[in-house]
Amino acid sequence: RGAKPREIEDHPLLKLWNRPNHEQGGTRFRRDLVAYLILAGNAYIEAVRPTTRVAPPLELWLLRPDRVKVIADPKNRIGGYEYSVGSYRETFAPEDVLHLLMFAATDDWYGLSPVAVAMKVVAMQNSGEEWNTALLQNFGRPPFVLLYKGTDGSAYMDDEQFERLKKELREEWGGPENAGIPKLLEGNVE
Repeated sequence: RGAKPREIEDHPLLKLWNRPNHEQGGTRFRRDLVAYLILAGNAYIEAVRPTTRVAPPLELWLLRPDRVKVIADPKNRIGGYEYSVGSYRETFAPEDVLHLLMFAATDDWYGLSPVAVAMKVVAMQNSGEEWNTALLQNFGRPPFVLLYKGTDGSAYMDDEQFERLKKELREEWGGPENAGIPKLLEGNVE
């Protein structure tokens, strides 16, 4: 109480933080940690310990978030973490992984990346711009109406004709690259 905080300049944890493993220095480790957290909404640090679980870690390793799966446990909430690369799988005890995650209101196990949230808005904006550009390049024609006139005076197609036309409209005419391009129909369709 009342004592001034004092900076500790030499401690095994500081050494580990500045040189977490034999492949990374502290700066690169922290940069990658923050990048994973921002890009994926999750960052996982594996603590490599000697034989006993209570001993302090000897090394720290970042696990790629797209390769990590949280193993749910009804009693302890998190039963562990599974790390997979191709057919290789490794399971870590919950105490050997520090899971940092961003807030996600609708997910108990994984964080929500701000980049993922923005990505939806950016994708929608890009699609709209692509569509509008294609529409202008294709003479800016407005949407069209198809009017079917059957040979027997009927205004209805049979189910097979109707499904075929829907499929053509969706698959062969859709998309920004086809916006405003004239199409040719068979039969009594205007």
